[in-house]
Amino acid sequence: MATVREEKTKIINMALRRLRDDGFAPTASYSGTLLDFDTPSNNTNRVASEVVETFDEIVKEVLTSAPWGCVSKINNSLTQDTSWTTEFFDYAYKLPTDYVRLAGEPWFDGSPVHYSSGRHDGQSKNWEIAGYESGGQRILETKHTNPGIRYVFLTTYDAPNTDDDTYYSLLDTPLKEAIVTLCRVRWAYLVTGDAGLEEKLMRLYFNQIREARAFNNQNLGRITMKTNSLNIARL
Repeated sequence: MATVREEKTKIINMALRRLRDDGFAPTASYSGTLLDFDTPSNNTNRVASEVVETFDEIVKEVLTSAPWGCVSKINNSLTQDTSWTTEFFDYAYKLPTDYVRLAGEPWFDGSPVHYSSGRHDGQSKNWEIAGYESGGQRILETKHTNPGIRYVFLTTYDAPNTDDDTYYSLLDTPLKEAIVTLCRVRWAYLVTGDAGLEEKLMRLYFNQIREARAFNNQNLGRITMKTNSLNIARL
């Protein structure tokens, strides 16, 4: 199994090489600079420092843009937060620490799930994504007990230089291409010095993200049918 550093470096190199940069060594067996994700301050190369510092936020920015099925999972046992004060709702639950956004409407007490490709991190009459509790976790406020959710997640690692990757290999090709393209947007001037390239690449990113969302919507339909069947069987 590849390490997190290897998988991140592969994606980073895809972006850099399309910007005509040589990229970085994915493992110590290759000649060249190894990126240090454990201690970012060790990256003294200007490009290395920037890509390591910004990569995770770029990934998260793409993940928030759609309910990506390939990096989503179900949680039917959210922890209730009885200390959270809600003004319009009756209950509050802590969202998982790896939560990025919802991939569909929450459900309650095993009711069937209804997915769509729209954005759901807003408000409905039965639930709302609220702020952050003191420990840093997002809060889901609800009118009903026992909410279940499917959500887009982003795994973080304590030692990405050596930890086995269980996340980046999940990215489907269109989603990975969208991440690569946004990396090119963010790093264009750093690598090339071309002040006009970022705007051109942003148009490419908009096209790429549309294609990725269209592919994802097909997968969401398959996820919906499977999840609804499982929940109906439990009723």
